[in-house]
Amino acid sequence: VDARVAAAMLFVRGGLVRFKTGVANRKLDRLWSKAVRMRDRFRCRWCGSTDRSTVQAAHIHTKKGHPNIRHDPLNGVSLCWKCHFRADHQDRAQFYKWVEEWMGTEQYDALLLASTRPCNMNPTLYETRLSYLNDKLIELGGETE
Repeated sequence: VDARVAAAMLFVRGGLVRFKTGVANRKLDRLWSKAVRMRDRFRCRWCGSTDRSTVQAAHIHTKKGHPNIRHDPLNGVSLCWKCHFRADHQDRAQFYKWVEEWMGTEQYDALLLASTRPCNMNPTLYETRLSYLNDKLIELGGETE
């Protein structure tokens, strides 16, 4: 981690150094989004749209409700903004059914199981996730941050 990012993630309160999870999560979110969209070739997996300007990385299981798989590319799918809105706000049950068909029941069940494990962001976990996402981006032919 470069010095600016490290300084932003750590702060002193009452003589103790604390880890700023918000700063860490934002950087990891950017890398995660890039890895998911690159993996899916910037195409909406639900409707097939190839308009790169509308394709977003969407969490299959919410990042708030499942922080331990928040940065796992398997918990992501590329959706155009219309399908993303539909999945999040109009027809979540249909979205989950489609995701299970798209990724297969075995992988979907494994993702659900992984989502139940506890998670506390800390510098070690941050470094592990950062390294993993950077490796994924390199594997997909992208640039790391």
